[in-house]
Amino acid sequence: MTNGITPANVLITGKACDHKLTPRSATLHTMKDSLRWHIENSCTANQDVLLCVYEKATGRLKNPFLPCQPHPDSYDIGRVFNVAQHGNAEFDCTARDLGKYKKQVLVGSEVPVGGCPPKIGVVQIKMHILDTDIVP
Repeated sequence: MTNGITPANVLITGKACDHKLTPRSATLHTMKDSLRWHIENSCTANQDVLLCVYEKATGRLKNPFLPCQPHPDSYDIGRVFNVAQHGNAEFDCTARDLGKYKKQVLVGSEVPVGGCPPKIGVVQIKMHILDTDIVP
């Protein structure tokens, strides 16, 4: 099903376990292309991670991807998962719905108890956002 893979790398590092995401934007073709998430935790503590997706125009929560593979019960959009200290996680999420989106990466104390907020926050840290366009 997947034709193209676009890497999305999250590095969790430093004394405060800060994180940064590269690249900052991606264009995917619906039902053909995937984001390959590689999340590396270089911290001395395990870190919870949550990936949330919002419509760019409205800021509303929406998941425009098929269940992430190979383990959607462990790693998926909108699901909190843990990356062990000095460990990593890697999985692919295939584009499903056309549109323009913002993917927000939340780590550690940023992860809300109730999961992804229904709307993206007014304050956004640029290095935690991946602008994603899904085209035909």
